[in-house]
Amino acid sequence: MLLGMNRKDRPALQTRIEAVLPTLNEYQRRRYLAAEAKAAGPGGISLVSRLSGVTYPTIATGIKELNNPNTVYWVSDLILR
Repeated sequence: MLLGMNRKDRPALQTRIEAVLPTLNEYQRRRYLAAEAKAAGPGGISLVSRLSGVTYPTIATGIKELNNPNTVYWVSDLILR
């Protein structure tokens, strides 16, 4: 049993993940899912992993990045117009 997030909130989380994930690059995806996992509370990493199909270690890495103010994000040199 996963703790933290109420069962009625899980469909909303699934909807957010399905709407947002396809628009993000790998770095953004890790950090977004990490933020959702933290917000879900205990068991959040497992829940978000199951709903998103992204591995537990990837989300855990995202949480480490969120918790580290010195994390650097490398921006591409491409300019999209």
